[in-house]
Amino acid sequence: MTMPEATKNSHYIARHLTRPWEFSERGRDRHLWYFDFDADSFGSMSSRSLHTTTAPWSQALELFLNKHLESPLSNFLSRFNADRTTEPSEIELRAMKLSVLLQAKRSKGTAEELVGLGERYLDELLVAADHVNEFVRVPLRAERLFFPDHGVIIIPLAAASPAVAVALHPSYLVAAVPRPAGLFLRQIDALRQDEENITSLSGGFEKCRRLVIPGSSRGRNSEAAMRSYILGHRRRAVLIARVFAEQNTAAFGSAFPGVRAR
Repeated sequence: MTMPEATKNSHYIARHLTRPWEFSERGRDRHLWYFDFDADSFGSMSSRSLHTTTAPWSQALELFLNKHLESPLSNFLSRFNADRTTEPSEIELRAMKLSVLLQAKRSKGTAEELVGLGERYLDELLVAADHVNEFVRVPLRAERLFFPDHGVIIIPLAAASPAVAVALHPSYLVAAVPRPAGLFLRQIDALRQDEENITSLSGGFEKCRRLVIPGSSRGRNSEAAMRSYILGHRRRAVLIARVFAEQNTAAFGSAFPGVRAR
């Protein structure tokens, strides 16, 4: 049998990443509930159709991403849903790191290059990334993280460029934090202690135009109340970023300074 050369439904945000945000009801399986900032309204769509590219990806690329990212992360999330204290295996932790590194550039052009570069390139990318970042896992007490349509969460830091994170579950994210990470980890922990802050940052900024909401939140409040909640978190995120930017600019002359030598 001849294998198809391209898939018909390729995702710039991997479907397995948003699966923990899905809901099923009244004949709708694996749907995502989202808020559209441009339309100022809510919508729902199958996760098979949301976050898809306009052109198909090659089967070779789909298989490559499935092997190195999607399958390991799916395995971890299956265990995490049963046991919130579970730890990732080495290959799952590798996939978590790669998700953070690659998600922001998950486009057809960039991704297709990965197949040609191969697994060795991924290993070299991880070695280089580990030199400049510490990858930390941040669990939350409740399912409160949104999933922005650009796939990454930006966490402002004092005296450094922002940390970049990917949510793997509405209560779990992985962040690349600049080294030396000690001071910055304390900042992230302080943000996490008031989980409203992390919720706000997961809602993204202006570039995020569609925001996926945890399916577990569906039906708890009216859409009017949820809209107010989302817009309030967007304003809070902007305020958090502005405070860090002003402090950094005053101290270092730049809103996003690098880590200073000590």
